[in-house]
Order: sequence, then structure tokens, then C-alpha cells
Amino acid sequence: MKNVTRKDIAEKLGVSVSVVSRVINNSGYVSKEKREKVLKAAKEMGYVQNPVAMALQQNKTKQLLFFCEDLTSTYYNQMYHGMVRAAKERGYHVLTVMDENDFEILRTILSKVKHPVIAEGNINTPAKLKRVLELGAFCAVVGSAITRPQLITKSFANAIK
Repeated sequence: MKNVTRKDIAEKLGVSVSVVSRVINNSGYVSKEKREKVLKAAKEMGYVQNPVAMALQQNKTKQLLFFCEDLTSTYYNQMYHGMVRAAKERGYHVLTVMDENDFEILRTILSKVKHPVIAEGNINTPAKLKRVLELGAFCAVVGSAITRPQLITKSFANAIK
């Protein structure tokens, strides 16, 4: 089955592709009547926006990357599911990368994105914190703070003495 394009919708309605694009992108002026016709035709024809094309056009991926070591712990599992729900409500998708302390993946991600990256999880030593910040993370949440606050606080305090 052929994917329906904006051009297909425009041809069916006898309007320009730019009119269809303005309606779909919700940008620029289009009369209420034309807007309703375009939206109705798009729905009837089964038009689905191409997320890759939209990302290229808008320079926004609407994707979040969740990098974690293990989703089997209750804490990370609940955090992940909460993140997915909140992202979905805002039109984002969550991609998950599971790896054990592979700072090279973090380095690769940081070299390719223009947005701030918050490192979270298993950053439980000053050396790991220093490493993620040197790689370019915007900030970091130190690990074990939730399950062992006294230990993590003591190790960080001793490191800066």
C-alpha cells in the first residue's frame, strides 16, 4: 500500500501542496473551510506524517534517549515508565540504550546532539561524575543517592577534602 503524501491530498482537493503543509504543520494562514477540508481528506486517505522528514524539516527529533544499565530495578523501571508517559503526553518518543558504564556511547551521543544531556544512574564515584562532565554532560545525578544517601554523601565529601 502506497504512503499518502501531502501532494496526494493537494491533488485530490485541487489546492497547492503548501496549503496542505500549512494545515498539517499548523503554521501560516489557511481559511477555516480549507483547513477543515484538508484535515478531513488527510484522515480519510490515511495520511501519516513521516517522523524522519519532520525531524529534518524542523531540526527537532522529539525523541529522548534513556541510557541505563539495567531496567530490572524497581527504581529505574518506575522512572522509565513515568518518563515514557510524560514524553508521550508531550509528543515525544523515548529510545532506550542499556549498557554497563559505557562512556563511549555517552561521548558519541554528546557529539551528535545540540541539546543538554543529563547523565543519571550509576554515577556513584567522584571519578565517574568527573568523567561524564568532561564528556560534555550538562549535569549529572549522582547514583546511589536514593538508596544509600549517607554513603554517597560521605564519599563525595571525602573526595573534595
